[in-house]
Amino acid sequence: SDNWNRQGLSLKAGTDFDYLLKVTNETDNEHTGLTLYDTLPQIGDENIFTSARNSEFHVRLREAITPPEGYDVFYTTSAEVYEKSMQEMTNADIWTDSVSDYSAVTAFKLVAKEGIVLAGQSSFQVRIPVQAPAVFDEDSMKLLDAKSDQDQYSGTMSYLEAINSLGFKTDQLALEKESNYVWARVPFAGFCVKKTDSANGNGIAGAEFTLTDAAGNVVCTAVSDSQGFIR
Repeated sequence: SDNWNRQGLSLKAGTDFDYLLKVTNETDNEHTGLTLYDTLPQIGDENIFTSARNSEFHVRLREAITPPEGYDVFYTTSAEVYEKSMQEMTNADIWTDSVSDYSAVTAFKLVAKEGIVLAGQSSFQVRIPVQAPAVFDEDSMKLLDAKSDQDQYSGTMSYLEAINSLGFKTDQLALEKESNYVWARVPFAGFCVKKTDSANGNGIAGAEFTLTDAAGNVVCTAVSDSQGFIR
């Protein structure tokens, strides 16, 4: 939808969603040769200036990007974008204007065509069609298991987070710049059970619980803590 959130988005596993790149020239001066550079989130990634982002799951394109009028879009499937800076990668020989598998794309760039001017006090925007993984891989699940659950009223909650990083440059800028970044989170919910003494309501430690699936197979077992809780 067009109900955009400036900070981030909570979503379900396997969700198709878009994020919006909005470019605004807040100066009164014209800019030419604009290049936007975006590395898609990947587990343990760094941003375009090599400081840690540390995304906890990957986000991938689900289809081609429709560039604004006057701009071309290029893609790469190279893993080097997670190891080198925007300055090193924007002119590297890794780019193509089409790919057969958009889910394999690791980064993309939007490049202004010859003669295209970004006027002072002007802006444009472009939607980036992406998707969260339907199944999280082993590395993501290890990160989830290492988290401290946040206690909620009726259970527990943890989340995995992916952080998106965007950079840009123009002919008039001496160095590449990093713009704002946003996060996407997938929450994981748990539930709480408390074993109590019917006579006084006190929690009972050491009570054994077994969780079974619909077919009666044991999924896991747990023992209540000192206050009678399992989580």
